[in-house]
Amino acid sequence: DDRVAIPLAGGRIVLHGVFDLLVGLPRPDTASLCAVGLCTGGSWARERRSLHYLALLETLRTGTPPFRLALLETSNGRYGIEDVREEHLRAIASHLAAWLGAMAGGARGAGGADGSGGADGEVGGAGRAQRG
Repeated sequence: DDRVAIPLAGGRIVLHGVFDLLVGLPRPDTASLCAVGLCTGGSWARERRSLHYLALLETLRTGTPPFRLALLETSNGRYGIEDVREEHLRAIASHLAAWLGAMAGGARGAGGADGSGGADGEVGGAGRAQRG
């Protein structure tokens, strides 16, 4: 597996994710990796969104997204392959920004006794965002 941790806001927020498999050799300024995800039968849309989240993390980590995503459901052999497109990255970035905004609002408002609103949460199922 390939673990990714992307610190944001001076390390106060860290985006985490784990690739099941990255195929290819990273090359600067060229999308050269294929990210493969394995699932066992959960929501196909959620698993697909997880791969988009991981593609965003790879883009933030290296400056270049994977060129392709592949998803294999091991319970029945269903698979899907798609090119990484700019609109996928924009959509998951927008989703993530909205989620982080909601977390920040919860920390200021109806959070726990310490005002934290929860320490971490799941984004798309493949990763986590943590407030440090």
